Amino acid sequence: MTQTPPNLNIAVVGIRGYGASYFNTLAKIPGARVVAICDLDKAAVDKIAKEHSIPQVYSDFNECLAKSGADAMFIATPHFLHFPMVRDALQAGKHVFCEKPLALDGKEATTLARLSREAKRILSCHYNQRLHARGRFLRHWTKEKQLGSIYHAEARWMTRWTGFMV
Repeated sequence: MTQTPPNLNIAVVGIRGYGASYFNTLAKIPGARVVAICDLDKAAVDKIAKEHSIPQVYSDFNECLAKSGADAMFIATPHFLHFPMVRDALQAGKHVFCEKPLALDGKEATTLARLSREAKRILSCHYNQRLHARGRFLRHWTKEKQLGSIYHAEARWMTRWTGFMV
């Protein structure tokens, strides 16, 4: 017998970058409900809320945090805002999914990890390529020493311009 997952109310914060890509994915996950979105661009928030039937819109993060009823915050804001927003969400008892980078330095990231443990809340950063099949394949074959001597590697940055990169 399959157990139905509990409902998870989600607030998406920041929609001008990757935040706008979450709505279709979250709509396919049983129990996941986007109950609020937050961004400084009120017109864009209103448009997305209408398109995806999202009941609450905010232009103030603290108001969204306090009033939305979200269990989890998906944070996709400019990089310099990640630390304070993730910190505040964890301290408010929310689970957090944050776009990368999680923080601007190791000290901030360590603080967030500690706060997550103390609050007993899940903190995840969007390092999606680590879970992709090609990444698992390379990790497996590297650990099994099946690749031989690696003498050259090439990497590419896969992103789209969002206009607020730090």
